[in-house]
Amino acid sequence: RGGAEPLFWAGFLLITVPVTARLVSRAPTRLERVLLVVGVGVLLYISKVLHDAFGFVYADELIHLGNAEAILRTGGIFPENTLLPVTVYYPGLGALTAGLADLTGLSAFGAGLIVIGVARLIMMLALFLLFERLSGLSRVAGLAALVYCASPNFLFWSSQYSYQSLALPLAVLTLLAVAQRDPDRGPEHRFAWMVIPMLAITAVTMTHHLTAYALAAILVLVSLAAAVGFGHRSNSAWGLVLFAGVATMAWLLQVAPLTGDYLSQIFTATFDGIRETVEGSSGTRQLFESDGGTTAPPWERLAGLASVALVALALPFGLWRVWRMRGRSAMLVVLAVAGAAYLAILPLRLVPSAWETANRASDFLYVGIALTVALGARRIWRPGARTWLLAPAVCAILAVVMVGGVISGWAPSVRLSQPYRATVGGHVIEPQGTALARWSLDTI
Repeated sequence: RGGAEPLFWAGFLLITVPVTARLVSRAPTRLERVLLVVGVGVLLYISKVLHDAFGFVYADELIHLGNAEAILRTGGIFPENTLLPVTVYYPGLGALTAGLADLTGLSAFGAGLIVIGVARLIMMLALFLLFERLSGLSRVAGLAALVYCASPNFLFWSSQYSYQSLALPLAVLTLLAVAQRDPDRGPEHRFAWMVIPMLAITAVTMTHHLTAYALAAILVLVSLAAAVGFGHRSNSAWGLVLFAGVATMAWLLQVAPLTGDYLSQIFTATFDGIRETVEGSSGTRQLFESDGGTTAPPWERLAGLASVALVALALPFGLWRVWRMRGRSAMLVVLAVAGAAYLAILPLRLVPSAWETANRASDFLYVGIALTVALGARRIWRPGARTWLLAPAVCAILAVVMVGGVISGWAPSVRLSQPYRATVGGHVIEPQGTALARWSLDTI
């Protein structure tokens, strides 16, 4: 409906701003900070659910829903999918959804909502605990987890029914398990914190290709950083690197050989697009303009650019803080580098055939942005700081960053719920036609 956009932003700010104000305060206990962070993540997920409460409508959602329904129908975990064949070879999401639907009697849609909802809960809790472990402060952890909610894909893309929405929380859980290892504890402790990441790595490998490869790369970088003197040598995870390498390669070669061709097409198009743009043979992509030609209003463009500018201004302070803490953890250093890499790849958003790659990478790299920016903001909690003045400023700044993240990740034309209709080959299928098709399927 016309004029509904202000209500959307009012609701978004009503969820995020009070929590920001509370997390900046010294008053909350650690448990309250955990509940606040998890609450924001779950409420924003519910916002996406209410966006399309009648069914899955995003293209990827329809593909993965088809996989789950085929598993329910056939009983096999590798059903046929002619739309995106590579997805059936990563059955983690579909098999889990089908199992829950079969166990509870829910539809695949209802079970899928629960699976992604639990994944969101795991994501927020794992982020908080990981940030707390690396920084040593629950206040930094709470703010960092909230900053991650400003990721361009957090509100809608990472909440959709897709295999990355399940795999990424499991990857963060793996990093938490690696960070929790304590070499001074007994063999039972070391064994437990070795088994947990091995199980999580296996689950990620069976769920999403790029997340599995990114997780293996992070484990390699953490081990290399520990080897050259960052953090303690016990931070290295060469055993898990070997396990992740064997698991991903075995799955790629024995189960999902189509993945290589699928990913090579994406990365080839990305590199060709970069080369053509640099050479001048191809034009640049217009920011804040959707594929359908819809352009964001001026205030949204300003907010989106301001969001990036504020992150870029805060990042050097966080990097300096990480450098001073470099002896604490190798993973802390690696995540700080990932945060810097997020800013480094932003120019790819100007390349027509590469912007989506940069957009997908933000889900992973923003973990580093969140922690580094929160460490840079720690100054407001030092004794003698004018918290009465700086706390409202932090709330306002983070509100701009989060609003800008939503604007950067989703076009205005589809940010609100849309009429239910499908367009195929230039023909529009209205709800009445869909209802007739469902009746025909069930009755005839």
